[in-house]
Amino acid sequence: MRKLIFIYFIIGFSSLTLAQGLFYDSIGNNTWIILEYDSSSTFEKKEISLSKLRVEKDSLIENVYFWNFGEFLDIHYFQSTLKSESLISRFEYEIIEDKSRTFIRIYTDDLKANFNDYSVGITATGNNVVLLRKKKKKKTKS
Repeated sequence: MRKLIFIYFIIGFSSLTLAQGLFYDSIGNNTWIILEYDSSSTFEKKEISLSKLRVEKDSLIENVYFWNFGEFLDIHYFQSTLKSESLISRFEYEIIEDKSRTFIRIYTDDLKANFNDYSVGITATGNNVVLLRKKKKKKTKS
């Protein structure tokens, strides 16, 4: 029984690692959707849920925010009634491999002094992801 549990654990962990690797490899190839966005509070949340855009933009019936990871993280507001899209925020970001983990660092100012690090939780289909904000380490006085 222990061997069976161990095998399931190894297969599950390998699948998760593979799915996360595929997410980071294809992050710029997809448009992601979020329903609510506020430039001052979204990046302070513990979790940011994103869904992959799987239909044509013109068929959307709700106003949404598109997140596009390219050279920058561009966030566009899409107004469904007018079928118009406008850039509202642009952030620098990078994908960091630290030890055996990979995460996304999003810089929230131009000087790169303020940033948040996010690990990625992925559903089995890969159509939904959750960016999980990592706690910042407190600086210790020496």
